[in-house]
Amino acid sequence: MRQKRGRTPRILKFRLDSDRVAECYDIAMLYIRDSRFTIARFRHCVEIALVAITLSSAAASWAGEADVVAAKVRRAADGSYDFDVTVKSNDRGWDYFADAFEVLTPAGKVLGTRVLLHPHETEQPFTRELYGVKIPQGIERVVIRARHKPKGYDGKTLTIELPK
Repeated sequence: MRQKRGRTPRILKFRLDSDRVAECYDIAMLYIRDSRFTIARFRHCVEIALVAITLSSAAASWAGEADVVAAKVRRAADGSYDFDVTVKSNDRGWDYFADAFEVLTPAGKVLGTRVLLHPHETEQPFTRELYGVKIPQGIERVVIRARHKPKGYDGKTLTIELPK
């Protein structure tokens, strides 16, 4: 089955963000324009594209725009807790950056918020503190999450045990 030169089958007219998928698309276009185009070569390109799509989807599910990657917690003398939280975010300027992180109970009640006032494009990952978080008795662990402007809470959270 040969294709006429200059004619692109509709099945190959797709666009994805993955560089590998785009590269496969370019190779497929070369094969189609080449008189030696075969179904086997086309299948090979489709298989590569499907693998690339699967890998890019998996990578997207592993990380968000603002992930909490580490945290340290200390109990202060007054019974409150101090947190050092490390966030890795995809900051791209004032309209696209990690703008806060929160400490929550496992049930989702917000116990403390640290607002981040500027992007950290050249400092990744970065660590910031949150002092004086009052945690109700009976809570043994907390969840920390980061917020991204404009994506919201789409990243990895971290659950951490509280010191006694």
